[in-house]
Amino acid sequence: MNDSAKVKERIEQLRGEINYHNHRYYVLDSPEISDAEYDELMKELKQLEEQPKKLVVFSQSDHRMRHRKHQKEFIRQATRWFCVHLTPE
Repeated sequence: MNDSAKVKERIEQLRGEINYHNHRYYVLDSPEISDAEYDELMKELKQLEEQPKKLVVFSQSDHRMRHRKHQKEFIRQATRWFCVHLTPE
């Protein structure tokens, strides 16, 4: 396996891990890793994605918010807003 294939494989592995941990954190409210460990996964993914584009497929992960606490608070507030504004009168 050449370096390009290894990089692509690692990127896909990291994306899968990050998606798994996002689901555990946001949907199940039962994280398995610390915020610091999550940040390390995101950092590694970003570094790999910044390699020459011939090696990797572009991803939007660098546009994701990296502060999960802010995301979780936003979801909490949005849910509260929808519950208040969408309940039948």
